[in-house]
Amino acid sequence: MQVRPDVPQAYLLAQMNAFNHNRLTGMVNVSIYQSASDPREIWMVAMFDDEDAYRQNAESRVQHAEYLTLRACLESDPDWHDVGELISEPGDRPV
Repeated sequence: MQVRPDVPQAYLLAQMNAFNHNRLTGMVNVSIYQSASDPREIWMVAMFDDEDAYRQNAESRVQHAEYLTLRACLESDPDWHDVGELISEPGDRPV
């Protein structure tokens, strides 16, 4: 996501953290990253129990309202990478 230059970081973080505080069933975590080379570039990673939980979230009115608030902080629509599988976590050891 590319943040508009006129959006204060504290306001942006408050909007993004709403995703974590207003968790829906099946949401595990939301992590927010800022690019080291471009502080206006932000990545958000949302984790769900399974794809069904993700789809329910994506189709919910609550999620859409939160997205519209966040979208107002951005220069354009974000790039989406909707579904992937977790294949390793910290502490995992090769088999």
